Amino acid sequence: MKRKNEQPMSLFGAGHNGTLFPAFFNLRGRRCVVVGAGAVAQRKIARLRACKARIVVVSPHATRRIATLAAQGDLVWHQKPWSMRYLGGAFLVFAATDDHNLNRRIAAACKERGIPVNVADNPALCDFMMPACFKRGQITVAVSTGGASPACAAYLRTVLAATITNQHLTLLKRLTTLRHSLKHTIPATKKRRKILKNQIVSAILSTPDAS
Repeated sequence: MKRKNEQPMSLFGAGHNGTLFPAFFNLRGRRCVVVGAGAVAQRKIARLRACKARIVVVSPHATRRIATLAAQGDLVWHQKPWSMRYLGGAFLVFAATDDHNLNRRIAAACKERGIPVNVADNPALCDFMMPACFKRGQITVAVSTGGASPACAAYLRTVLAATITNQHLTLLKRLTTLRHSLKHTIPATKKRRKILKNQIVSAILSTPDAS
């Protein structure tokens, strides 16, 4: 029974203060609910589509792009006002409306049900953040400032993206093959790690601009 004045508990706790846990979720086929269908929601939807998530949008109105995606069957669009019934089976929820009070109500409902929620432009209400990220081949790099400065995260992403080259993709492919081979020939984990680390160091030293 909930005590008087007791606040709903977030799945990941209140207040971040450097306590965010970095992780990559497999969203393939997972129900992700986006409340709102404006420009902010559209950006979040684009990233969810790249992860093959099962996207459900709740909003009376939508951008032309979101409406087109719904018509193509790439997402489900409930052209109705927000209702808590849309939380059923949700793995993640994104509150991306231009109504701050509504976003707060959505966040509170998610926290009561233990569903991670991301609230646009309100880091204090977020259970998880959307980092600035880029992907090249099988390499994904994500940068977060914990919501302090998305612009800074985006800048650092651009800086880091410039350092990832085709040589890194080639190295990754070689290390993947070697790792699978070592698993069958060398039982000791520490020894396998040492071999792989030596391969990485050797590759770095062999690059033309290595110092």
